[in-house]
Amino acid sequence: MNASIFWVVVSIVSRILEIDGERIFSESSLVDDLGASSLDFILVVEAIENQFGIEISQEIAREMNTVGDIVAYIEN
Repeated sequence: MNASIFWVVVSIVSRILEIDGERIFSESSLVDDLGASSLDFILVVEAIENQFGIEISQEIAREMNTVGDIVAYIEN
């Protein structure tokens, strides 16, 4: 796992969810562990798209459950 991508994703997630980045791990579920609502999740996906200049389809976004899933998608 690319550490720099991981920390950028952590920064985005912590800012949107207003939680300490120290509480966010690769295996953290955005909904179950971090308490993201469906709107929060959409905001995270949009921020990721803007930050990395990528487009994430709704089908792919639905499969992204953890922070690690997001990082893996960006790496590929």
